[in-house]
Amino acid sequence: MTQSPVIEKLIHQIDAKHDRQQQISLLISRLIEQHNIQYGEQLRLMLGIAKRCDNFTALEHWVNQNYDLINHGTFEENYQQLENKLLKQIPEHL
Repeated sequence: MTQSPVIEKLIHQIDAKHDRQQQISLLISRLIEQHNIQYGEQLRLMLGIAKRCDNFTALEHWVNQNYDLINHGTFEENYQQLENKLLKQIPEHL
């Protein structure tokens, strides 16, 4: 039995959304680890996040906002682009 085109499209969209979120989670984890980002609240303002939140949540919002702009290559290429953008925004703090 074959699936309808609508169901296949929905499955593809769900898979793509899951893959995107998994990639974002890995990027966030690596940024936190590589730059020793600590718990606190100072990053949100430097990253332009208006909502009050901790550094990890602020970084998550920022990566989500910027991911589609950099998602054009391998994980390493995406990480490098994201890291460069982050360091330009807050170089003296990392």
